[in-house]
Amino acid sequence: MKVPILIPNIFNHPFTYDSDLKLKVGDYVVVPFGKSELTGVVWDEFEKKTNKNFAIKKVARKLNVPSLKKNTIKFLNWFSEYNMIPKGMALKLLLLTSNAIEETSSEVYEQFKIDIKQNKIELSKDQKSCLKK
Repeated sequence: MKVPILIPNIFNHPFTYDSDLKLKVGDYVVVPFGKSELTGVVWDEFEKKTNKNFAIKKVARKLNVPSLKKNTIKFLNWFSEYNMIPKGMALKLLLLTSNAIEETSSEVYEQFKIDIKQNKIELSKDQKSCLKK
């Protein structure tokens, strides 16, 4: 199934990718672009007809993040037209970075956990009275 993927870059049109995944408008995906992989969003309209012959690449994977709402996509289309900026740049403003951040399980963070030892400091009577004051 062919899907339009908008990449948060200076492009004013989505790129066509092939996918075996069940994707809907607004889903975040990782796609090959040039020599790297980029985060993109399944967009609501395909690129306008071109007579170019090109190889269609496959979507690498779907990200486990909440999808963009159709109203947000409609707003981004209007925003880019009104402000005369490419749709990809409007999407980049929404993401703030070029990537969407996936939620990870708490087990991933266990390797960074530090065992903090509690120091047992005994205060003298004078120190305890000063602390109370």
